[in-house]
Amino acid sequence: MAETIEFKGPRYNIRLDNAVSLNPSKDPDKWLNQNDYIKLVYTEHNKSRQQIHNQLTSLAEKSLNQFKIDEVIGLKQQEDLVLIKSLVADTEFLRIIKLISRDTNCAVLDLSLPLSKAKQYQDNIVNMLNSMRWEASKLLRVNDEPLVQLNQPVGFKPTQKFANSLVLRTTNDNTSLPEANLVLSIITETIATEDLAEKTRSILSQSKSLQKFKIMDITELSSKWGDMVIARVSGRYDASQIEVDISHTTIKMGDFLLVAQLSTIRNTESFLKLEDVMEQVLSNLVFDATLGK
Repeated sequence: MAETIEFKGPRYNIRLDNAVSLNPSKDPDKWLNQNDYIKLVYTEHNKSRQQIHNQLTSLAEKSLNQFKIDEVIGLKQQEDLVLIKSLVADTEFLRIIKLISRDTNCAVLDLSLPLSKAKQYQDNIVNMLNSMRWEASKLLRVNDEPLVQLNQPVGFKPTQKFANSLVLRTTNDNTSLPEANLVLSIITETIATEDLAEKTRSILSQSKSLQKFKIMDITELSSKWGDMVIARVSGRYDASQIEVDISHTTIKMGDFLLVAQLSTIRNTESFLKLEDVMEQVLSNLVFDATLGK
């Protein structure tokens, strides 16, 4: 049995002692002790701690079998701790809900168990909560809603962040692909009926930074998220007048589009190499359209 429980969410990494003999489930965000009917569930939300606190309070007040309580087993209701007692099939249950907050988002640890077991494991539960440590996820953020994040690619560093896009550039020690730029963007307009290849051409033609571009080749494929188009493009940046080769990828993710462009100086690298690097980058992408809803 694991001594430590760890949750790795899109925004937070959480660690705490496994003081009540929980086992991991098929769901990485849920740990269980089936013998004692104990469950620990981890979630993240696009809401502040106060909003989550108010929401839990409101649900308990409107419920016929849930009651918010001020104190139990040595724990007291606080801004970051909600205590709710409920009645399930003639058995009293206790929910101990820990709120972890940074800025306008919140992580929630929800421990549920029979009240009799909570009293039996009182010291263990208190020690478990006191052992909790958290840190912000080290994933790079591309977009908030939908949440799109990226493990920082080896040999790249972020240089600019906009509301719905992220710009990275190769580091000085990246000798295999020097002087390359990577741009990842999310287009949140509905594209349900539009042909993806045509949408790719439209995106390129509407680019404010690229001029005199030429699509050398365009290939329609599929990805784990949805339909995908890979285009080989040559062009010239308007501001610098530098001629570049670009591996352009467009992926349909539900009602959204991910647009990724990896560019380097014309004729310095093969398109195959650019596409290989792009594939590695996209394999580290984390996409969640439902977070916080």
